[in-house]
Amino acid sequence: MTTVGYGDYFPETFYGRLFVGLPAMLVGVATLGYILSALAAILMENKLKELKGMSIVESENHIVICRFIGITSTMQLVQELRQDATTTNTPVVVIDEYLDELPKELAELNVTFIKGDPASDSVMTRANIAEAKFVILQAELTDSENSDLKNLAIALNIEKTHPDIHTVVHCLKPDNVRFFNRCGCDSVVCIMKLVNQVIVQELQDQGVHKVVSELTSNTYGKQFYIGEAPAKVDTFRELSEALTNKNSLAIGIRREENNIMAPDPDFQIQPTDQVISIASTRG
Repeated sequence: MTTVGYGDYFPETFYGRLFVGLPAMLVGVATLGYILSALAAILMENKLKELKGMSIVESENHIVICRFIGITSTMQLVQELRQDATTTNTPVVVIDEYLDELPKELAELNVTFIKGDPASDSVMTRANIAEAKFVILQAELTDSENSDLKNLAIALNIEKTHPDIHTVVHCLKPDNVRFFNRCGCDSVVCIMKLVNQVIVQELQDQGVHKVVSELTSNTYGKQFYIGEAPAKVDTFRELSEALTNKNSLAIGIRREENNIMAPDPDFQIQPTDQVISIASTRG
């Protein structure tokens, strides 16, 4: 439709070229141009919708981060997730009602943005919350007085409709931790309480802060891990020997919700116990 003189079939007469060939070429070029421009417009519109947070998430087993608390903090959080083997390729979705456009740094890390209030059911639906595996509830630092209350409402909604999702909440006030535990949150992190503990420990034993920083970061050094105990071990001594052969150090046992740190060598291991270890890699 757009070639001139190179087709197998082409008009040879003057009127054939005037009334058939010329219109065919013009229409062909116009149609091709229209199709290309339409496709480009669709691609640009979809990309713009993604950056503006107006798209719909279709991924599964993804991590939902509620609230954008700054590019530096969010970048560090995503990079920590990317450093662990279990979440290296896990899709990440950020939900925020005040962010206008996803920063390019996060877009380059394949982070998806959903604009809206995390407490809204329609916003959570666009984030495909039903198929999510983890939800991180960031504290709203610009409204510290009401942050825990807002997060509690979101957590209650998630735990009521999707109790299988693992929820991690950043709680600002230590007194409110019990409310998150009662509503069914899987993990509650109270930075203020932890900060006070680390400050006192650093006062008594200088260097503790650096140790804690290394053991809680996926980007360098060794890390804390909590996982299944090796099969066919009956005592903590046998457990320690089994992990030593894997270049790991067993430091305790997690039984239900209780941590038993540095137990006696003859401490009996139960089938449901988890091992707390320090290692370079998970597993």
